[in-house]
Amino acid sequence: MGFYPVNPAGGEYIVGAPQVPHVTISLPEEKTFTVRAHNLSEKNKYVKSVSLNGREITDFRILHKDIMQGGELIFEMTDGGMCQ
Repeated sequence: MGFYPVNPAGGEYIVGAPQVPHVTISLPEEKTFTVRAHNLSEKNKYVKSVSLNGREITDFRILHKDIMQGGELIFEMTDGGMCQ
């Protein structure tokens, strides 16, 4: 999905590169958390930027509470280079 737990006890996830273009997770209270990888392809496999609910993520970390609040994690993918 583009993130994985690094500190399960602390609820911390590291942002990586997604392998699917779109995933929606159903949460309690009819909330959803959606992950989108814009321009993801075999060629466009590098992360250019990441935003969580419209806020750019620069430290490559999200928290479990961020996911549980619902919203969108958006990856902009590119064919060359790493995150800027």
